[in-house]
Amino acid sequence: MNNRYTPFGYCISNRAYTVVPQEAEIVKRIFLEYLTGESLKKIAAELTEERVEYLPQKSQWNKNRIVRIISDVRYLGDEDYPAIIDEETFLQAQSVKNKRNTQTEYDRDTVISPSVVTIICGKCGCTTKRVHDKRSKFGQKYVCTNTQCKSEYKISALAMIRMISELVKSENLMLSDTPDDNEMLEIRRMEQEIRRAIDSPDTDHEKTRAMILECAKQKYQAASKGRANFDKLEQNLGNADLQINRQTVTTLVNQIRLVSDEEIEITLINGQVIGKEQENGADT
Repeated sequence: MNNRYTPFGYCISNRAYTVVPQEAEIVKRIFLEYLTGESLKKIAAELTEERVEYLPQKSQWNKNRIVRIISDVRYLGDEDYPAIIDEETFLQAQSVKNKRNTQTEYDRDTVISPSVVTIICGKCGCTTKRVHDKRSKFGQKYVCTNTQCKSEYKISALAMIRMISELVKSENLMLSDTPDDNEMLEIRRMEQEIRRAIDSPDTDHEKTRAMILECAKQKYQAASKGRANFDKLEQNLGNADLQINRQTVTTLVNQIRLVSDEEIEITLINGQVIGKEQENGADT
């Protein structure tokens, strides 16, 4: 057994995530030691020396394991996970992590921008741009590029990551392996064109045959792509250690729709749309 199926600090009891007190204390200790200046390497070495088990009979800790815990927004608590760490402590840890990392890799991991994934306005559907705004408490905002709309969304990068994490890790999420809407629209357009060609009294049989073969090819490719994307999503979203950041958003999400400052809707790589309504079963 090389991977945990629940985050460190939690277990499943009566079909719900509950806190494991001994592990939760270790999580709190990791945050505290990190904030008081301990290095990732030293924290990992101490836990290994004390034989603290991360997995049953596995007590080998490393820097990556520590940083995953420090970066995991689930410790803040949500609809599924009870809180272990308060928001102030979590944000302080992210700030320390960003300052320590001279390559700023982890700082970039918390930035979700239009250069990473398409982010559209929830009011008009046009694209948005991320701009700096000193008057905003987050120091940034997303502005609609449509000059007739210009809607603004004041949402922090951390909040967006938390929202995406909650949506893709919802217990009610049912993945679909069907092709996305744009591909299906193109296939339906081709089918209509084929029907018109067949019904025409001046049918060009060779041209019609070529159209039928091309349509069949498009259907096969769409189905294959849909299945491949489904498999990728299923594999990633079934991993309890999955961290939602810049890289995973690029891998799993095609589009983010900003509904308000406190709500988003995402389109996965298989074309499936997930939002609060879908999550609650109001829109299936």
